[in-house]
Amino acid sequence: MKNSEKYKNYIHIGTSDKDALADLVMKAKGPKRSMRRFAEDIGVNPSTLSRIINKKTCGSNTIEIIIKIAENADPDSGVTTEMLLIANGMVLQDNLNKTENIKKLRNSVLGIVVNELYSRGYSVSHVYQTPPYTILNSVLGKCYIDFCVESNALGIENSIWVFDILTTIHRNELNKEASIDRIRQWILMYVGMIAFNEDKINKISILFPEKDVYYSILEYVKGFHLHNAFSLIYIDIENSCIGEEYIIKDSQESIVFKLNDTDQCNDNDEFENRIVYDISTQFYD
Repeated sequence: MKNSEKYKNYIHIGTSDKDALADLVMKAKGPKRSMRRFAEDIGVNPSTLSRIINKKTCGSNTIEIIIKIAENADPDSGVTTEMLLIANGMVLQDNLNKTENIKKLRNSVLGIVVNELYSRGYSVSHVYQTPPYTILNSVLGKCYIDFCVESNALGIENSIWVFDILTTIHRNELNKEASIDRIRQWILMYVGMIAFNEDKINKISILFPEKDVYYSILEYVKGFHLHNAFSLIYIDIENSCIGEEYIIKDSQESIVFKLNDTDQCNDNDEFENRIVYDISTQFYD
């Protein structure tokens, strides 16, 4: 069994803490070993470690690299695999229900959405994360969503784009397939929500941090036809980008995150040159 299998219950909820990770990697190297030798021991290119040390990575590192660093750490460094994984933006799946981890996941997803809009040349005039902006009407009553963005991305100045995050990874009471079935039921609720709120929102998008769940739900909705803009979005948290957007509509006009715009998701060299905006100081509810 690969060592990475031992840590399969660790999941990405955000980008790495660059300062903490750089410090841990330096400690893991130890005082007597060169960075080149450390890279050789790990089995990676020295530039990989250099990006971590110099805080040039965008997104998180693969779990395989993190484990190799831990396995080859200086015995006197005190650096553990768990410490490195946490610094890499990962937590135990069982701990995702903790308030601070849910908040970190939401903020990470929000940051990715805003940065992807900026990278495509759109403006973002406001982000709302609190009521009344995050309360929408539905057939079941009032529903709370994660955040909404005021932007020109939909072809209308100051249009309101609503986002909600759906994931199975913190639903320990259900197996994954049961969780996906529940998400399918929620999708119908979101579809109905558009009609109840079309006077105050321009688009609803459901965000999926899990790629397999995204594609499972995508297959489910392919037969849907809606007058209003409604989309599914796969969020690649590990690489801090949007992997794909699929819009449920008769027209493709409202797709903002086109697939051919996101090829850099898998290109680590491109990440070094991407501008990352600090949303925490730019927007207020």
